[in-house]
Amino acid sequence: MKQILILAISTLVYSTTYSQDDACWGETEDQKTLCTEAYGIWQGDREQGSTEVAYNSWLKVRSICPPCVSEKLYTEGAKYFSAYIKQHKSDSVTQQMYVDSLLDIYDARIEYFPKKTAYIQGKYGTQLFKYRPLEYEKAQTYLKPSIDVSKEKSSASTLQSYYYTIYKQYAAAVASKDSLLKVNKKIELLKEFVRMSDFVEGGIKRAKKDAQKASYEKVRKNLLKIFLQVESDCESLLNLLKNNLVIEGDTESIKTAVTILTLKECTDSEEYPMWVPETDDGSAKSAYSIGLIMLKGERYEEALTWIDLAVTRCDTEECGEKMDYLKRAGQVANLNKKTSQAKGYARQILDADPNSGDGYLILADAWSNSNCNDEKFGRACSYWVAYDYYAKAKRLDPEVADKAQSSMNSVRKGWPVKRTVFQQGVEVGSSYNCCGVTTTVRTSD
Repeated sequence: MKQILILAISTLVYSTTYSQDDACWGETEDQKTLCTEAYGIWQGDREQGSTEVAYNSWLKVRSICPPCVSEKLYTEGAKYFSAYIKQHKSDSVTQQMYVDSLLDIYDARIEYFPKKTAYIQGKYGTQLFKYRPLEYEKAQTYLKPSIDVSKEKSSASTLQSYYYTIYKQYAAAVASKDSLLKVNKKIELLKEFVRMSDFVEGGIKRAKKDAQKASYEKVRKNLLKIFLQVESDCESLLNLLKNNLVIEGDTESIKTAVTILTLKECTDSEEYPMWVPETDDGSAKSAYSIGLIMLKGERYEEALTWIDLAVTRCDTEECGEKMDYLKRAGQVANLNKKTSQAKGYARQILDADPNSGDGYLILADAWSNSNCNDEKFGRACSYWVAYDYYAKAKRLDPEVADKAQSSMNSVRKGWPVKRTVFQQGVEVGSSYNCCGVTTTVRTSD
């Protein structure tokens, strides 16, 4: 019965695949028959037998059939050898034998099925570096071309392994005391961190499963840990970038330098604010990114200028991020104590979405910082207005409720006491016009 099943499977395999590439099943009819039978037995064992049984059948297929018979021969072979590598952790000699076999499988797959070369190069380099870390130079020759082609589609492990090989080269340069090589590898570490980070972020966005997303996030932390160890002194870092990376008029090199300085929190140099605008490509997204860079460097005036430009460009481009830009602009305007400007951004948000908790928070913050100089209560009445808007934000948007409540508690401390209200001839709980806005008289005691 089993023999009949095997023959049926081999006939099916032959009929569906043989016609596609005749030569890959053998040069003669006898060879084709032997190959299809062996392949059919292997397929049956894969479905019904143990890994060991399937592996033995797989070996027979490899010995009988031409190497181009099926890509599955290599995908399944890689699984077998990966499993045996794990099983022989305590026997390094045997384990390394299987590592050799795994790498040979990858090379053969690239040779006979080259459409997925970049992907397989990434697998090869990752496994080589994992089991033979001293061969990092060779691993890099597989990892780099894989990433150059795959970019954000590269696996998390491929991105991490590649960056680690650069660090290994840098460490070797330090140990050798070759100053020129050390500088070159240091620059490569800095530059490639920026590139790899972009690919990692792309991987996170593309991830469809939580586990896959988590692997990219873990790699992001690991790469950052290495990056932060390189040239921690800001003055030395700046000199390194000026002398070895930045090319005058070259946007990409300047953009990379700006990103590195920002991540290293080295934003106080004179060059930094001069370099940042040179990274602008004229889009709303570019202006917003520059604004965020300035914001991270605590350059609030410049940050607001760029984010406001992003809002303006967004009108022209009709981009979908305008509300995000307005929100950030309002927040930064409040940081700069530009309350009128902050109120303007808040009004734009609320015109588009009357129930926006963020819009009311920005408006409330502007009033709490207001220069309103009421003839009876000075700035104190502006805290009543701010409280009203914080309360509205809390009521409309649960996501900002905690922040709104905290701010409500804070502005209450700025309300006048009952005695002051009485002296001004005003009743507690009555309506009051505070710099053009109607609010309610309240006291802090």
